[in-house]
Amino acid sequence: MDPMFSDPVEEEEGSSLDLKVLVLYGLFRSKTWVLFLTGLGLVGGLVVGASMPNEYQSEARLRYVPGERDKLTDDDLAGIENVDRRGAAPGITDEIMLLENPLIYQRVAAEVGPAKILDIPDPAEMDTDSTALPARVMHALQSYLLKLRKKTIVEDSPKAKTAAWQKLRASTQLLTVRNAATIRVLVRSYSPERAQELCGALVQAFQERHREVFSAEARLEDQRKKVAEAREAYQKAESEWNDYRSTCGVFDYEAERERNEAALQSIDEKLELHKTEMLKLKASIHRYQEHIATLEPLIDVYVEPVIGPNPEYQRLSEQRADLLAEKTLLVEGSLSTRQVELRREEIEKQLEKLQKVLDETPPVNTIIPARTERRTNEEYTQTQAQLLALQAELDGVIAEIDRLEESRKAKGEERERIAECKDSHFMHRTETENAKKDLEYQQEQLAKLEKLAIAEMKGASALKPYWEPTLPLTKSGPSRLGPLLAGIALGLALGMLLAILRQLLDSHLRYPETLERAFGLRVIGVVPESRRLRNLPKEQDQDAA
Repeated sequence: MDPMFSDPVEEEEGSSLDLKVLVLYGLFRSKTWVLFLTGLGLVGGLVVGASMPNEYQSEARLRYVPGERDKLTDDDLAGIENVDRRGAAPGITDEIMLLENPLIYQRVAAEVGPAKILDIPDPAEMDTDSTALPARVMHALQSYLLKLRKKTIVEDSPKAKTAAWQKLRASTQLLTVRNAATIRVLVRSYSPERAQELCGALVQAFQERHREVFSAEARLEDQRKKVAEAREAYQKAESEWNDYRSTCGVFDYEAERERNEAALQSIDEKLELHKTEMLKLKASIHRYQEHIATLEPLIDVYVEPVIGPNPEYQRLSEQRADLLAEKTLLVEGSLSTRQVELRREEIEKQLEKLQKVLDETPPVNTIIPARTERRTNEEYTQTQAQLLALQAELDGVIAEIDRLEESRKAKGEERERIAECKDSHFMHRTETENAKKDLEYQQEQLAKLEKLAIAEMKGASALKPYWEPTLPLTKSGPSRLGPLLAGIALGLALGMLLAILRQLLDSHLRYPETLERAFGLRVIGVVPESRRLRNLPKEQDQDAA
């Protein structure tokens, strides 16, 4: 190996040599392919640019004029006196945010139809006699390319409607004019007439939207209808609640439940006392009976039977008189009409039952039957009388216990009925309260709107056009330089990539530098590439022949 070459030098030269062979020699070797692909990208960019439809932009301007109602704050609308008014009137930025609502674009798209927004007209049909020849050629090419990509638009299709309002929104710009309460409305479309029509429709829609939001007069009638509907709903809910309460018999759930519980508790307490008294009377009777058994008459004396008023009859008569007095004093007061009627029916049933028992019970009764005694034993007689009195008192206590048991059963049934009415009672009451709250809210909103209407009479806010939509004379887009440059860049990149790959995959030694690296020898001379030298072997073969 030549001592003039050293390994470090070879490595440094090798790195630059690889880049030189790979890029420069590769591009020179594949210059035809690079130029071809670049030209192909250029043609593709031209085709893409030509297939893009022309766009025309119409412009209109709206002036925002704030009125007296815009200066009102929420406190003012609620009727609160507020000296320190911190609420700021809506400005031009708030107006633009309001007009960017997608509902406006949906409404305009539905009015003009998806076809006028999405359909691309034939550019050749807009040519006139004054149109230059290059422009006609370009329009003819555009017409051919647009026919290839043209799609049928179905007016009633939800997909077409959605695409239409989204396209309209994307093609619309709302800008402000510096130092002026003015909104610029810029709308782009595929023809001048359509751009002007869409711009006019949007301007009208913007004005209507402004009136809907800021004009109280436009919303007063709707709010009055809402108040009427809320009042009707409240009256209906209240009527249904009253009908339900009259059917269920529970007018005030909590009060009647507490009253029922108190009555049950009182009955239980009385039952407990009467049962205790009954046990005491039975014990006393048992003692007197045992005592009588120990007493004997001293002499045999015939004693006439003692006949007197029947205690049972008297007790039943007193009970009947109490019921009649209760029925007479039973009037509406602390009790409801329904409860009064139920109590009267219950008293009537008890009176009928008592009358039957009274009819069967004799007014007088034999207190002491006839008997024969040796002598009247005073102690025996007194004990016997006391025994009879205790027995009568025991019968009265037992009858009172029976009456309390029946009353307790009736109160238990009433408690079950009240418990069954609980959920429905709560539901109807809640619906009525909600309907009342809604009515109060709607009435409050109506009062605010009426106050706004009065403020508008002094000076209403408005969105007034002072620059009608223009008819564009020249197209505003699209820019076809972008697709052209993109096509050239893509073709050039593909050509360079092809040249580099071709060099990487080529294993031949084609250049002096690669020979020096491969064998470590310096190249003394290079025979230049000549077409005559390339064809020399063919000429020698012909001479030999």
